[in-house]
Amino acid sequence: MWIIRWIIIGIIVSIIVGLALQNTEPVLITLFKWHSGQIPIYVVIYFSFLAGMLVFLLLAAYHQVRKTIELRQCKKEIRLLQEELDEINNTSSDNGEDDDEDENDDDYDNH
Repeated sequence: MWIIRWIIIGIIVSIIVGLALQNTEPVLITLFKWHSGQIPIYVVIYFSFLAGMLVFLLLAAYHQVRKTIELRQCKKEIRLLQEELDEINNTSSDNGEDDDEDENDDDYDNH
C-alpha cells in the first residue's frame, strides 16, 4: 500500500514541476492601486491554489466545530430523554405491580 502512495505522490510532484517549467512567463499582478513586480505565472498559480486550500480548511474547520456542538447537544438530549424514560419505567413498574395484582384478582373472582 505504501508503494501506491509514493507512486501517487511522485505523479503529483511531476505534474507540479511540469506546470512550473511550462509557465515561467512573468506576469504583473494589480490589486486596486498596488502593483507587484514581475512574477512567474506558476508562482501566481501556486499561491492561488494555497489561498483556495486555506479557505477550504477554514470552512471545513467551521463546519466541524458546528457539527461537534450539534453532536454534544444531541447527546445531552439523549441523556435527558433516557433519564426521563428510566423515571417513567420506574414509576410504571411501581404502579404496574399493583395494577397487575388487581387485574388477577378480578379474573379470579369472575371465574
